[in-house]
Amino acid sequence: MPKSTVSIFLDHLPPTAERLCALPIEAAGKDFEGLELKLIDNFPWDFECRMKSCTSYDEIAIGFVSEQCKALGLNLYLRFPCEDDFARILRLRGYRKFIKRDSGKIIIDSEAVGFKHLIESVAEDAAALLPSLKFFTFPPVTAESGYTEIVSDILINAGYKTAAGCCEADWLSADEFLCGADSIVVAEYRSLKDSYQDYCIACEELRLSIIMSQLSSMPPAAGRKTPGRLVNDLHINRKAFDNNSATFRKIAAGRIEPDWLDLMLRAMKLAADELLHSLEDRARQSGLLN
Repeated sequence: MPKSTVSIFLDHLPPTAERLCALPIEAAGKDFEGLELKLIDNFPWDFECRMKSCTSYDEIAIGFVSEQCKALGLNLYLRFPCEDDFARILRLRGYRKFIKRDSGKIIIDSEAVGFKHLIESVAEDAAALLPSLKFFTFPPVTAESGYTEIVSDILINAGYKTAAGCCEADWLSADEFLCGADSIVVAEYRSLKDSYQDYCIACEELRLSIIMSQLSSMPPAAGRKTPGRLVNDLHINRKAFDNNSATFRKIAAGRIEPDWLDLMLRAMKLAADELLHSLEDRARQSGLLN
């Protein structure tokens, strides 16, 4: 089976970290021969922990490494590169060990930020576990991880502040974080949101026109569009939204977890369909459309 990977961040110098590398990876009668622990060359205080499967077998391994780090006096942080790893730790409430308590941070890797329900779960549980926790951190925004704006929106809506950068980075305001998001993924995401907003505005214009027609039999004032013209404009806006949706799906493929990406785009499409069908039906019932 393919190996999953967890990056372990330590705040001690290599000599202490090397002691952890030398530890036998076994506990509770289990032999963790499938788990490899090694120093990452570029960052001598970081570890890369590779596990041979995505099963509960690995939960004990992660817990064992966590306890050994604690015994050595090491502060430990994990980044989870796939939903399975991330979800398992959340279910175990083990991520409490990975909160930097002195500054109130949870580190979320860019590979995991596409999982909206998991992010919300972290925010909800963290609020209960650590009421003083106010910040979440993300990796620096790049072309590869620029879609963290989506998660930033989620956390801001939940009342949290966000910051970009590694665990040693200075705090950034939400505005600074969003303004610094310069990537093709974020650009296409904004285009998608803008086209959906334009579509919603066109729907509102048609709805108001229908209501005005129901209140008065007078024709639209000079310069105002007829309901038929507004329906035509609505279809034009809908086509633009569909095109942006297809473009975003293509750009985001491989960068956002596919199930979540598909769910988000399908939800937006269904909402757009409901608006269009309900307004067209109302216009027909009012005799404004054939």
